[in-house]
Amino acid sequence: FKASTNTLGVALVDGTRGVTLNGTEYYTGPGEPSYLSGNAARTIEAWIWDPAAANEKTVLAWSRRGGNPDGSNCALAHGLDPAFGAAQFWGTPDLPWGTNSSQIASNVVIGHWTFVAFTYNPTSVVAVAYKDGVAVNSDSVTNSTGAPLATWLYDPSDPLNSGASPIGRSLPFRVGAQNAANGDVSGPFANMTIAKIRAYDQTLSAAQIAAQYNAEKVQFPGQPVITNVKFNSGTGMITFDWVPAPSHTYSVETNSDLANPAGWGAEATGLSSGSYTNNVTGAQKYFRLRLE
Repeated sequence: FKASTNTLGVALVDGTRGVTLNGTEYYTGPGEPSYLSGNAARTIEAWIWDPAAANEKTVLAWSRRGGNPDGSNCALAHGLDPAFGAAQFWGTPDLPWGTNSSQIASNVVIGHWTFVAFTYNPTSVVAVAYKDGVAVNSDSVTNSTGAPLATWLYDPSDPLNSGASPIGRSLPFRVGAQNAANGDVSGPFANMTIAKIRAYDQTLSAAQIAAQYNAEKVQFPGQPVITNVKFNSGTGMITFDWVPAPSHTYSVETNSDLANPAGWGAEATGLSSGSYTNNVTGAQKYFRLRLE
């Protein structure tokens, strides 16, 4: 993937590293494969940190906007729009983050790492939107005539695609942007931080989406970075610091055996100061800091 500017880079946001897009920047990826066009099965999932609510922001997209027919675009979005805030297929097949404004406001998480995803099943022609591993909305995504998705593949700006039998390049993937009807880059652009994105040529199950979220949530939202570790072997006193996030509290856990993942237990909870001190006695202990 190629960045639109040379200023894009990785930054630490709420304790987790990701790429921050400013609302005009984006990434252009390789060409869309044929197995993600037409009415193909698909899943998109991503970890994002969105600083402010908007009607629509693009996370990952392929195909192109412009309709004709409806259901010919493909994008995972994050926004409040009651028609197309979650999955943007163009026109009547679009999917929002809920069935009413209250649900949508609850599911469009702001200022917090969240796991977003949608799946599409070509057999049932149903799309499902997920937040933090849980299905929050679903709908049949046929167009006004009952036809399924018809995702564009070929880039209309390539002269080799002008005939009835196109042989030119396919439309590119875009991160934080979409393709216009003519193949150029287009909004809606994104101002958000993105840590992970995946696209699949299959319809992941609800159990698979939940398992992916549960496997990775320890990395989010913003597990803090421990700094200034000090240990006095004479007194057994250990201290360390971190940068606390606003309105967040933390717990310190210990374990005497890293080979035992069930051995972690809380030593302190409800911490908000960004500093911890403990007098270690007995057997050795390993420490970790968790966001509550």
